[in-house]
Amino acid sequence: MKEKTDILILAAGLGKRMKSEKPKVLFDLLGKPILGYILQTVENIKNDKVIVLVGNRAEMVIDFLKDKNVEIAHQNEQLGTGHAVMCAFDKFDKNSNIIVLAGDVPLITSETLSKMLEKHSKNKNDITFLTMEIENPSGYGRVVKDKNSKVMMIVEDKDCDKKEKKIKEVNSGVYVFRYDFLKKYLKTLSNKNNQNEYYLTDLIKIGYKEKSKIETILLENIIEVSGINDREQLSRIEEILLKRKISNLLKNGVTIKSPNTCYIENDVVFENDVTIEPFVVIKGKSVIRKGSIISSFSTLENYQTEQNQFVPPFSNLKG
Repeated sequence: MKEKTDILILAAGLGKRMKSEKPKVLFDLLGKPILGYILQTVENIKNDKVIVLVGNRAEMVIDFLKDKNVEIAHQNEQLGTGHAVMCAFDKFDKNSNIIVLAGDVPLITSETLSKMLEKHSKNKNDITFLTMEIENPSGYGRVVKDKNSKVMMIVEDKDCDKKEKKIKEVNSGVYVFRYDFLKKYLKTLSNKNNQNEYYLTDLIKIGYKEKSKIETILLENIIEVSGINDREQLSRIEEILLKRKISNLLKNGVTIKSPNTCYIENDVVFENDVTIEPFVVIKGKSVIRKGSIISSFSTLENYQTEQNQFVPPFSNLKG
């Protein structure tokens, strides 16, 4: 029987440090919600089902998802990542591999997720998870291995002993699980810990004891799993995305006179031979056609230029 691929996006968190009534996953990055970037990424992976787990202010997230090809699962109480997967379990296809990732990692790439899935399926793993090596691993769960380099468990930073504190390979929070493994062991998770939560990471320890097949993939570009917990991190990620957007435009025939002074949102479309002068803002579904010149201090929102259109300085144009 052909294996299926399901993808679970965890988007139920409170996001307390954002200090907002709005769910964290709906905060904008270049005019597009954080969750929108994850959905765009998983669209590029051959999958059978995408499930979004909602909880905090669920109605707002569901409203954003109403025109998306996803299924909704509910986590009414936030009792840990293990509990989150329990809440979505009935949505999973039998004979599937399930990718689990957070809804606040907008820089994750489809290439990385596909690579994980390929290794997981090819090696018939029960668990495959993404790790990274960092010089200062403080705050991250350490990946503990036995003398044969097999993964034994993930130990959270606050629970590490002196030896474990020195481990530089850490958990990134992105996993692939085999359905049969989850069916058998997910219900064995316990919340007998300081946080009274069900930890998904405990499945690694359980799997090792049960001689399940567990492997890791080391992430080379650790920026991919940068999460967003506060507005400072939101700003930092938006800056990265803006630099990528501008770099891509420059490579594709758009002249930007002073890139560091311009703000261009994610969905703006450019034809080639366009010139953007300093201090320009272009938002929404704007389309800038071939040969157009956008003069300094102009703002365009959902606006389509004509070919070779000259937009004078200080223009404020809305479509």
